[in-house]
Amino acid sequence: MIVENDTAAAWVWPRCAVATTLTAAELSGLHMLRERVGAPPHTGVACELAAGHDQMHAAFVVADDGGDRWWWIRWSRQGRELSHLDICHHAHQPTGDDCLLPATHPGRHSFQM
Repeated sequence: MIVENDTAAAWVWPRCAVATTLTAAELSGLHMLRERVGAPPHTGVACELAAGHDQMHAAFVVADDGGDRWWWIRWSRQGRELSHLDICHHAHQPTGDDCLLPATHPGRHSFQM
C-alpha cells in the first residue's frame, strides 16, 4: 500500500517483512569490534529494504570506527553474510533527510518508507 501525505508531498512505501536472528558467532564477532558505537541487537532484526526487492535481505546491526563504518547482516535462503557496506548518499529534497540504507540497495530510499 502506498500512502500519500498531501502536506509534505511524501510517499510511504511498505518495508520488507522478513526477519532473522543473529547467530552466536555473528554476535561474538560484532562484540569484538574495538571502536563499536552502541551494542548489536539482542533479538531478531528485520529487513530494512522496500517490500518486493529481489536482492538479499539487509538489516543494520552496529557501527564502529567512530560511527563511520556501518555493519549489516545480509541474508537469503542461499546464505548470509555480515559485512560493512558504504551508506547511500542520496538525500531527500527539500528536507535534507539522508537515506540510511547501503549504497547498493534496490528500490526506495529509507526516507520514503
